[in-house]
Amino acid sequence: MRPAQVIDHAQQRFVDESRKMLRDWGTVYDQARGIGTRDEGFTFLPPGAPTRIAANQARNDCCSELATIQLSGATVGEVLPGELDLLRRGVGVRTLVQHSVLPKLTVRSYVHKLTTAGGEVRALPHLWFGLAMFDRRVVLASASLKDEPSAGTVLIRNPVVVARVSEMFEHFWATATSDVDESGGRGELVSTQLRVAIARMLASGCTDEVSARRLGMSLRTYRRHVAHLMTDLGARTRFQAGLLVRDAGLIGVD
Repeated sequence: MRPAQVIDHAQQRFVDESRKMLRDWGTVYDQARGIGTRDEGFTFLPPGAPTRIAANQARNDCCSELATIQLSGATVGEVLPGELDLLRRGVGVRTLVQHSVLPKLTVRSYVHKLTTAGGEVRALPHLWFGLAMFDRRVVLASASLKDEPSAGTVLIRNPVVVARVSEMFEHFWATATSDVDESGGRGELVSTQLRVAIARMLASGCTDEVSARRLGMSLRTYRRHVAHLMTDLGARTRFQAGLLVRDAGLIGVD
């Protein structure tokens, strides 16, 4: 089996398993609601001070590990001081980011400072929502799938849901690429995974707008990647590129 096919099968397995895990969330939530009193373990926090206070309290109480998912490069500068403080206290810090934010200067600086202090950063082509998990006991999750700050945050203490969030994070972490570097923004394997993800979008027939949104990048950036891919494949049209993508082994044949 060619390397590109190996990557493709791993990517497809990751997508299928992730979708199944996310579909189970509704059932888990219903089960969790049966533990204790109504709404126990779930608190909606409006944006601004309430969210910051809850995050500071959870961070101060954290004594083992902080695991986070960062969807954009806009927030990494805000969370870095707190994460560095945790590392100085001997608390482990692991962060997942999307491939599309790696070239940003703020993210490259974040990766350098965090990993130099002993933290770990890995990347995936697509992440669905932002969260922070403290000691696998408390979770702060974005109330919006688009990670919009104005949507607020959900504070989760329910043990059943926290356990499922932990499983999900470990699944993502095991699948993510770890060759993230602060100088170039992404390693060779990261670039290959991103190329595969874009090839999938191209062959799926999704609009550029939908594809860019799913991969967490701007429309202009997505189209630039598509143009590079079409040039490499020698394709004159999107339809031809989709066929060539399959022939090149960048995606599997259903």
